[in-house]
Amino acid sequence: MSRLPSRLESSGLTRRGLCPGDRRGVYSVITDQGRDLHSQARPTYDGALRAALDAAAADGHLGPLVASLRS
Repeated sequence: MSRLPSRLESSGLTRRGLCPGDRRGVYSVITDQGRDLHSQARPTYDGALRAALDAAAADGHLGPLVASLRS
């Protein structure tokens, strides 16, 4: 997990933020550039998630779970 935050930061998509209540804590904070990229990727992500949930809903065992997730 430690490589992903570093790569996001080096790409300018996040920055480090210190935890005010605990100096040992570090947050990964999304930047404006990161928000822009997220907005661009969102329709593709939503479509892929919708397709996966539709496929799972057709399964008799998973159908009720998918219905509860969608409500």
